[in-house]
Amino acid sequence: MKRLRYIMLLAGLMSLSLQTIYAQRITRSFRNTSMSEALTILAKSTKDYRINFMYDELEDFTVTTSIVKRTAPDAIRQIMGFYPMKMTIDGENIFVECTQKTPTKMIGRIIDNKKRPVDFANVALLNVRDSSLINGGVTNENGQFVIPCEARKAIVRVSCVGYITASNTYNTGKIGTITLKEATMNLQKVIVKAVRPRTKLTHGGFQTQVQGTLLSDVGMVSDLLKQIPRVRVNADGGCSVFGKGTPEIYINGRKVNDTKELQHLSSKEVKSVDVITNPGAQYSAEVGSVIRIHTIKKQGMGLSGSLYSKYSFAEKNNWIENLNLNYRMGGLDIFSLLAWNDTYRHLSQTTETTIMGNQHQVNLAMPYSGTLRSHNPYGKWGMNYQIDDNNSLGIFYSVYNNTYEYFNLQSDYEVKKDGKHVGKVKYDDDESSTIQGPVHEADAYYEGKLGKMSVNLNATALWSSDKTYQDAVEMSEELGSRDVNSITRNKRRMLAGKLELGYPLSEKVNLNVGTEYTNSHVHNFYQNEQEYIATSDSRIEEQNFAAFANIDLAIGNHIGLQAGARYEHVSHDCSEREMSRTYDNVFPTFSLGYQKGKLQMEWSASMKTQRPSYDVLSGFTRYDNRYIYEGGNPSLLPTNIYNLGWDVQYGWLGFSANYGYNKHAITTLEMLYDTTSDILLSKPYNIDYLQVMDLSLVATPVVGFWHPMWELDFEQQFVNGEKYGYHGNLRKPQFSVRLNNWFSLSHDWSANVDYFISSSHSSGFSEVGSVSALNLSVKKMFLKKSLSIQLEANDLFHGLNDNQKSFATCMSMFKKCKMNSRSFVLTVTYNFNATKSKYKGTGAGNAEKSRL
Repeated sequence: MKRLRYIMLLAGLMSLSLQTIYAQRITRSFRNTSMSEALTILAKSTKDYRINFMYDELEDFTVTTSIVKRTAPDAIRQIMGFYPMKMTIDGENIFVECTQKTPTKMIGRIIDNKKRPVDFANVALLNVRDSSLINGGVTNENGQFVIPCEARKAIVRVSCVGYITASNTYNTGKIGTITLKEATMNLQKVIVKAVRPRTKLTHGGFQTQVQGTLLSDVGMVSDLLKQIPRVRVNADGGCSVFGKGTPEIYINGRKVNDTKELQHLSSKEVKSVDVITNPGAQYSAEVGSVIRIHTIKKQGMGLSGSLYSKYSFAEKNNWIENLNLNYRMGGLDIFSLLAWNDTYRHLSQTTETTIMGNQHQVNLAMPYSGTLRSHNPYGKWGMNYQIDDNNSLGIFYSVYNNTYEYFNLQSDYEVKKDGKHVGKVKYDDDESSTIQGPVHEADAYYEGKLGKMSVNLNATALWSSDKTYQDAVEMSEELGSRDVNSITRNKRRMLAGKLELGYPLSEKVNLNVGTEYTNSHVHNFYQNEQEYIATSDSRIEEQNFAAFANIDLAIGNHIGLQAGARYEHVSHDCSEREMSRTYDNVFPTFSLGYQKGKLQMEWSASMKTQRPSYDVLSGFTRYDNRYIYEGGNPSLLPTNIYNLGWDVQYGWLGFSANYGYNKHAITTLEMLYDTTSDILLSKPYNIDYLQVMDLSLVATPVVGFWHPMWELDFEQQFVNGEKYGYHGNLRKPQFSVRLNNWFSLSHDWSANVDYFISSSHSSGFSEVGSVSALNLSVKKMFLKKSLSIQLEANDLFHGLNDNQKSFATCMSMFKKCKMNSRSFVLTVTYNFNATKSKYKGTGAGNAEKSRL
């Protein structure tokens, strides 16, 4: 009943929001129209307001813009643009006036060498005697500027990113047209274009500029994220942020729930990427980092789309194909995405395990070989309606499935007891019948404004199922043969809603408040036909109600403060009643920023949590082989995480330092299965604490046609392993270096040399071996950059291995694993009539989706 009332409340709020936005709307286009005439036309187009102004005062200002379904006040704000004017609303009266009342003005137009208008160019009027600033302005969409000026003549200096600054002296009045030249120079037949600094600090993290830089041509967003400082992307497209774990990813405010979607959006369509390492209270307390991708606002109507094909050879063939279509008519977008992944994976592994059992010391020398080929179809369909510039709503539905052509694991291992050979076992596990999915998701959203207040309302439904079939055979003459036939069935569903409101209390104070609700059901079932392991059947229902508030405060011109708090009430009900529990927590966040010139700094503090996934909360135990089991733990507690951070950015050089204290940290422990056997059980447990310190230094200069991104990282953990029976050095630090180099060449060619190396280090109660990778690529653009062809060679020296070792009272383990990470890739992308879907939904229950 509570859930029904909450859903009805969300629906009522959406209905109320829509009813209040349908005031009288104005649609009109102006081209080289005087401001006075444009205001006269707007006055005739509205019955809601009377527009008052002095005709002669505004006659010299010109307007070139298109107004689409805007209220009268919003339409006036749009045509005023950057002109020195102000608008006052008094009941039904609107007053518009020029704030700089001078009898003379400097009037002109800025174009490029192809006669195209240059908008948003900075125009400064300087004193002819001492070059001091008289006044300034910004060009409109048609390149025009009108700047009040009392001096008889002035130096007009025009600057814009990507162009050579132009200066000349003019008599005040109409000066005609000024032509800007592109800021280019020839360097050994390589054209080098001016670019802006691409990384800067923002609230809670940093922002990387993509539009107007070489990053816009790297390929798809999955390729783009590899170029972002502190972001790591693995072979399957999974992302992590150094020192902050797996991030939530958003595209234009909409949560990305499957990282395969990042392979469907071109980097050409991206304006900037924010990496938030100290997420505010509007995000779930489980979120340690966020990546927000902002796209360029595109124009255009009709059908548009892209075709993307990626072929790679990594011992065997791999394919990724997708077709992305969008149809735009007025404010309506209808979009669809169809994709197909055909993936091959192979690993070759050797594991030496010693078990100090109840009866014997057991030694297992186990060479493994695993292969799989999976097929992953994906579909997404939806619509978005842009009511006006401030209000939009939309829905989408997506579904994907994962099946296996084959999924096999083989091993031929030797068993010793107390140092003596007792037998060999040939192990063959076939899980090809496993089906992951289908996974269904449906989202709806409304984003808009009610006066000064911004409204963001999202609703999400998610439901899925999967089945894992284990058909294994262990053949041994000495130890006896056995069949192992097991099935695991999982069903999950979730309903969620989120409402977020923003309101500017003043020019320097912004308030953000909201609420979020999720309801999740999970059913896990495991059965072993031979009953080597007992059947488990667990059900979990969890409800999470959250309320949050954030406040942003600007102090003077250089200091910014952000503070917030999130309250979460979690009701966790299990089929094992003794494991049911309720949590009530408040999670505060705080940041203090400083900026002056090229220097930016931010200090941050926060409290977060990490709740165990539903898989590890289940009570099942899985049979790996006759001596090793693994399982879940329904008694796990959430981890409370306390963070402190310091970030500094000076121009293209950035530094970050972070400290995290993890109370009740969750890590995997090995222990004996019972008090009589020699079987080893691996399962997650809470430990008292785990401390982590990490440092990161990033340089992103631009040197001619060379665009490097060099990164040096350090991380060290502090944990008491002796208390849990683990020995050895568990404080070995990790040093990693990344040297990523992009080269922008002439005739739309580009090349990349990317090298990464990481030292061996402690992770939890294990030591992870060193890894390295050298990646090379070359790319050529055709047909005005609509068509691109890219060749890649990844992990040329096959250094991305997975080597580990650990020591405990009851076991020791050495593992060496090599995967088919070396690959050669051909990617072809074609974009036609490019427009971008306007879908702006953020989704709801996003952290819960990851747990599911």
